[in-house]
Amino acid sequence: LFHQLNLDSEFRNNVIATINKKTAPEDVEPTDFSKFNWYELMVSVVEDGEVESLIAKFKTKIDVSKSQKNWRKARKYNRLVRGLYQRIDRKDDVDFCGQVEADLYVDEAQMMRMEGLPEMMLQDRYVKAIYALSNTKGRRQPRKQLLEELLEIQLEIPNQLKPIGDKQDITELVLGYKKEIDGKSFLESLDLLGQRASAQSKERSFENTKELMKDYPLGSLFGKALMDEKGKIISKISAVSQDDIAQSKIRANVADNMRFNFLISGSVIKAGVYVLNEKFFLRKKDLDELLRSNPFITEHRYHQYRDGIWSGLCQRWVEALYVLTPLLENSLRDLMQKFGYPTVKINADGTQEEKDLNSLIYSSEFETLFGSDTAFQLQVLLTDVNGINLRNNVAHGLVTDGMAYSQYSAFLWGQVVNLCFWLPRFYYNQINKKD
Repeated sequence: LFHQLNLDSEFRNNVIATINKKTAPEDVEPTDFSKFNWYELMVSVVEDGEVESLIAKFKTKIDVSKSQKNWRKARKYNRLVRGLYQRIDRKDDVDFCGQVEADLYVDEAQMMRMEGLPEMMLQDRYVKAIYALSNTKGRRQPRKQLLEELLEIQLEIPNQLKPIGDKQDITELVLGYKKEIDGKSFLESLDLLGQRASAQSKERSFENTKELMKDYPLGSLFGKALMDEKGKIISKISAVSQDDIAQSKIRANVADNMRFNFLISGSVIKAGVYVLNEKFFLRKKDLDELLRSNPFITEHRYHQYRDGIWSGLCQRWVEALYVLTPLLENSLRDLMQKFGYPTVKINADGTQEEKDLNSLIYSSEFETLFGSDTAFQLQVLLTDVNGINLRNNVAHGLVTDGMAYSQYSAFLWGQVVNLCFWLPRFYYNQINKKD
């Protein structure tokens, strides 16, 4: 307000007097942020001629905060110093403040390790330190050393992770399926099993997640990290307060909740495959009627699709996962081409290249063609780091044995089966509309 309203110096002096009163005695620095919050206000009213003395004062506060092992406060004081250097256009000093910030992260990370803190806590601080060094010139060697230490730390993380058991009884769901296929043919029964992987309402999923966040606010106030089998953080879900219901944060929580839904549906699908094997004498050729002349099956991919679906019927989930995941991507791309949507980009040198699945599956054209419900479910299943991210994990060999044999593989198989039945009906309806 002082600057915006162009108030006189008397008002400014009153502000500074209040800040000085609140920060007295000056040579005593508390371990908390009570003085820092007042010093932060001082930056707004200080005159250019007073900047140097304020910088000197803050540098002292940085050293004291380091001795208190309050690294976060030390970094905040350093950022005030950096802002003041920017104000008086001292670029070299601004860059040096960047180095100080990186050193503060490094010192904190290494001190935490010396004190024997848990590896999961160390990982978070080491990642931040490495990131800070990456943004600082001439710090390649310290960054390399920290990266080596981080890899050692991550080897210990899996030993600290404990599975949390929460049994879910799916008996009624399986018995319901058995009753539903009574008197049905094999393909009719397979269609009904695939429907267990049908896309749920995106709108309802978001509304349910919002309700859960309101009913269980503590679950949203803490962030969440997803790790791979080596303890590496592969995605983070930010904490969400009741005053900060950002759509992107809600979406991450929706994707996380859908992981659980996929597990339940995948369990039912696995049990349903046993039911099919009990009820029918299955032969691979029984799939021919479904797959031949099916617009979902891309040209020259028929036998691969048949082998992939047959693998699921034989409970060979690893084969089903690795065969069907890339085929699904190819079919989605092919359908977009059939309906006239661009799937190719032109590079600067004039060469043409297929768009990656991320750019396709998140496009407005994809949602227009398949609908928001199907589009969202495929995003969470195939490419969302807060979801299952199966496509990227399969493509880069990141699927663990546990994941490969899990209900997620069965759900992917069920999703493909469902699309084999659903998309021909959808395709010809779209063609009729177009005509």
